[in-house]
Amino acid sequence: MLPAVLPWPTPSVIVVAHATGPAVARIHRIGTNQTEPPATDHDPRLRALAAARWRLAGTLTAAMIAIYFGFIALIAFRKPLMGALVMPGLSLGILLGALVIVSSWLLTWWYVRWANSYYDVEVRRLSGEQGVLREPEAG
Repeated sequence: MLPAVLPWPTPSVIVVAHATGPAVARIHRIGTNQTEPPATDHDPRLRALAAARWRLAGTLTAAMIAIYFGFIALIAFRKPLMGALVMPGLSLGILLGALVIVSSWLLTWWYVRWANSYYDVEVRRLSGEQGVLREPEAG
């Protein structure tokens, strides 16, 4: 049982995530049963932008997982193939290992390029419009 007075300060508002979409937070007022969506929850352009970001992130993550676990599977099940020499002093396993590292750099570069050229531009455009992505005024 909790004491009547807690020895630490308690917030009057807590932000919680609900399963209504990717990274959609809600404001829950403690002591009530009320959960309020942020003003940006209802903007379809912002939802579409968030969905595009999640699709790209999911695709790039799946690609990296496939590359990495494909490499590990080759090591586990095709050892003679991975030991084959491509040129003197360079086996196929070493070459593919280096390509796994380079592919992670390329996938990261691809995401950063997309985020800088499309996502950030759209966020700036939406934040400049009336009522979208604005912090509530204190008062």
